[in-house]
Amino acid sequence: AGMKLDPLTFVAWQAPCSLVPLAVAALFTSSHQVFLDFKANLPLLLLNATLAFMLNLAIATTLKHLSAVAFVIIGLIKDI
Repeated sequence: AGMKLDPLTFVAWQAPCSLVPLAVAALFTSSHQVFLDFKANLPLLLLNATLAFMLNLAIATTLKHLSAVAFVIIGLIKDI
């Protein structure tokens, strides 16, 4: 089935793959005001990034212990 990654390694590989296209798009579509707002709200953005990282780590850990189908079923039950 190929190489298996532990949850932290998976998140470390997945995060840059998301960051690069988003950063390129931001450079071409954002105005100067967006960067000023980013600087003003940096503490909140760092907190949000930390929570997103922990959520991705929790999801990767859950997927490691459960099958993908079980994870989808849990998500569907949660939405009901």
